[in-house]
This record gives sequence, structure tokens and C-alpha cells, in this order.
Amino acid sequence: MGGSRYEKLAMIEKATLEAFRSAKAERMVVHDIDLRRRSLHECQKVGMDNFKASGSWLLLFKKKKKQYCFKKSNESSFFYESRR
Repeated sequence: MGGSRYEKLAMIEKATLEAFRSAKAERMVVHDIDLRRRSLHECQKVGMDNFKASGSWLLLFKKKKKQYCFKKSNESSFFYESRR
């Protein structure tokens, strides 16, 4: 996909947020690791190979989107797997 780095980041954030909201609407538990995996999946779609879903990216994502009902865990929920 074309577009600047900024546009691609915006697409990744938008798709990740939409998936989060959809999972919450289905009353699914969403962990930090799920958000990271989802964003990495989305970065492949937009062709942004150098994207890393780092801890700082995740923190900024949650802050910007004002989504604080995430859970920290190394366990994955069905959030990522069911949306492939």
C-alpha cells in the first residue's frame, strides 16, 4: 500500500482500535499482547516492515485512544486469533 509513514501508522492504529472495540462489544478480554499482535498483523497489510509494536508505542496508543481497560498479561485471548 502506498502512503507516508504517518499515514500507514494511522491506518495501523485505526484498524487496531476497530478490532479492540469489536472484541469489547463481544465482551472479550483484550490483553496488551493481543493489541501488539494485532498491530503487527496490520503493519504487514499496509507494507510497513520496520514497524515495532514496542511498549512505548502501546502506551502512546492507549493514551491517545483513551482506552484503559486493557489487561497486562503474557497470555493471549481469542482477540487476535479469531480475527485472522
